[in-house]
Amino acid sequence: MYDLRIAARGTQVAEDGGQRRRPRAGRPERPLDPADGPLSRFANELRQLRASVGYPSYRVLARTALFSASVLSTAASGSSFPTLQVTLAYASACGADATVWRARWETAAAELARQQAAARAAGQLVQHADRQRHSGHFGCRTRLAGRPRGSAALAEPAC
Repeated sequence: MYDLRIAARGTQVAEDGGQRRRPRAGRPERPLDPADGPLSRFANELRQLRASVGYPSYRVLARTALFSASVLSTAASGSSFPTLQVTLAYASACGADATVWRARWETAAAELARQQAAARAAGQLVQHADRQRHSGHFGCRTRLAGRPRGSAALAEPAC
């Protein structure tokens, strides 16, 4: 029988003093293959860091990191490369050494820059995963094209 006391690092404390891992809540993260490149490898390292401290929720990390849970989640998603500030906040929220993670971030950033330069030299289109999506407002943009905006729209008669 387990009581309701929650121990650190995502475990529950049993009445006999033993601990068992509690199931993770929330949506499962998309699998990453570190062999896909520096972006996936870096995101995977961030996920491993979070796993090493017992998978705290991104909301819990956000309280310490002072970035939103969605920013921290995106940093570990592999869809875009996080800023140095986000990376250091993520790492410190997990209790990791900031100088180690600064070096990891700089290495990954250099690898990404080399990869992008090589792709440009080969004439390939360089796109990030986050730039491939659109916001879904294309219809609004085309309908509003040519119409006055701001105070000019207010100056026109309503009829």
